[in-house]
Amino acid sequence: MPQSRYEIRALPPFRLDLTVNVLRRVPSNVVDVLTGDNRYLRAFGTPHGAVVACVEQLGPDRLVVTLEGDARAHPRVLDLVRRVLGVDRNLEHFYRAATRIRWLNPLARRMRGVKPPRYPTVWEACVNAVVFQQISIRAASTIVRRLIDALAGARHGAVVPVYEFPPPSAFLSATASTLRGVGLSRSKIATLRRVADALETGGLDPDQLEEMPSGDAAKVLRGIKGIGPWSASLILLRGLGRLDVFPGNDAGVLSNLALVAGHDAGDLDSVLEALSPQQGMLYYHLLLARLESRGELGRASGEVGEPPGGRGARRGSHPSKRAAREEQAEMIRIKRTYDPPARDDGQRFLVERLWPRGMKKEELVHDGWLKDVAPSTELRKWFGHRVERWPEFEQRYRKELDARPEAWQPILDAAKRGNVTLLYSARDTEHNGAIVLRDYLESRIGGRTKGKRS
Repeated sequence: MPQSRYEIRALPPFRLDLTVNVLRRVPSNVVDVLTGDNRYLRAFGTPHGAVVACVEQLGPDRLVVTLEGDARAHPRVLDLVRRVLGVDRNLEHFYRAATRIRWLNPLARRMRGVKPPRYPTVWEACVNAVVFQQISIRAASTIVRRLIDALAGARHGAVVPVYEFPPPSAFLSATASTLRGVGLSRSKIATLRRVADALETGGLDPDQLEEMPSGDAAKVLRGIKGIGPWSASLILLRGLGRLDVFPGNDAGVLSNLALVAGHDAGDLDSVLEALSPQQGMLYYHLLLARLESRGELGRASGEVGEPPGGRGARRGSHPSKRAAREEQAEMIRIKRTYDPPARDDGQRFLVERLWPRGMKKEELVHDGWLKDVAPSTELRKWFGHRVERWPEFEQRYRKELDARPEAWQPILDAAKRGNVTLLYSARDTEHNGAIVLRDYLESRIGGRTKGKRS
């Protein structure tokens, strides 16, 4: 198929490699692909068929985009490339503000040139936000890869495969068993069906969202059952490019903040106020710091993880030892005690110190009640599910876990044999002990130093 080359300019400073790293999250991403020589590959679905874009950075502000596909779609795809890579965004305010924050300034200087990327569609942003709710980045990334494969996203490229992201119509036409098979829970399937239906019928208009202030757009998104404040803020940031939002009520963000700032983090609200209206860039810098600490910054796509569909899918490949270890870290999940059990839950452990309120002993399907792995009574009462105490609660609970390895070792032993689900009863699905416990155990499985999140 004939190719056409175009040149576009980026507002300096700009680094393609860093921007693609925060866009794709993990090297195993099969939609947003970074090659070994730092080229960005993406297949865009258009009314004229798929167009594959290859982006190379040839200078501080010079990008060359090679497009393969129907020429009638090229102008639209070039606009999407500019939007996805955020090449026109001016971040001088963020850089100036970062110089006044002692722990952020070195990171901002090291990562200078990263732009705020965004998904090409609101649908893709919604899928990623919903799938990533309450589970680790690795587990969520695996589910997204399997979803892409299950919904028959077209594969392009002979040497480096690039997959189209499936549209809402493909999700709506998929059977429940297919969607459950990729690892989606029933509640997430229902939420995404509502989003897909709203986008297909016009109940959710991306163009109208673009024109709304962030607060109003967030209200519209939260009007869809299953989209909470955290998901809405992530959709705004990653799907609409709104830098005036920050998904702070997130265990991963708080862990990354602790990794970068340690005890110097201070009052996060004060930091966000200083960075406003570009506080969303802090989210991307914390993500880069995590990737850097794990040695994944700049790693070529496909070097980690399995191909879509699971072990040995399609090309007869077999996971490497590293991939096998990472799959193991994806086996620990969390679920409320009041949610129905599923076949892929594996061993189910209740990790609360108190029995779930209003539930009879025979009603809960579980393989063990691990009281001693839960936060101490003193810590639980101090926390009281007050969100402002969450960072301190997480640190204190991790110290308790450090002192009680015999309490959590049975969970690690079970994870070596298959899936494990940690059961909790708290109403708050974004701030509870099971989240901290899961992340703590994943870091143990990954062989990292204690206290760091995988």
